[in-house]
Amino acid sequence: MKPNISMVLLDENQILDLICGANGMERGKSSMNINYVENGTNTGGSWIIQARGPEQQKAKTKIKPCKKQNT
Repeated sequence: MKPNISMVLLDENQILDLICGANGMERGKSSMNINYVENGTNTGGSWIIQARGPEQQKAKTKIKPCKKQNT
């Protein structure tokens, strides 16, 4: 029985969306750099993806803790 094989094609925007979502970065202020690095003449290289951006700001909660009451 042959295994099912899937192929996923992503452009640069989709890659940056995934990186930002997985690492809690603000997508609108993030940038990405992709480089191919050769490991040697006999072996293949690898892709290095660097993403830079600010962390997402946590939403400020409007819930205030209750005051402790003496009973």
